[in-house]
Amino acid sequence: MVHKHGKAQKKKRKVKVQHLVSGELGLPSRVDPEDGCHGHVTLNILRNGVTKFPNTQVDLNDDCTYQLGFTTKKKKGSVEHLDVTATFPGNDVLTSISNQEAFSS
Repeated sequence: MVHKHGKAQKKKRKVKVQHLVSGELGLPSRVDPEDGCHGHVTLNILRNGVTKFPNTQVDLNDDCTYQLGFTTKKKKGSVEHLDVTATFPGNDVLTSISNQEAFSS
């Protein structure tokens, strides 16, 4: 065991944290899902201020939902902060829209 200034050094353990980023594209009442729910959403995910997934494209499902699952490692007992920006570039029926959310775990 290595000692520094009389105190034992403990190995800091990292734990795996699973994340699921999901969302839904809201349609105007005049647009049917079969017309508007196609294309993709671009996700930009920052972890503690550092880009984890830059410009990651996720396909829209038939019900206008999307999701991206991923795993990160963090030091046990620490707080992990995620900033997620979702951008829909638009399609033949809808114009573009963007939304940003922040999460801590």
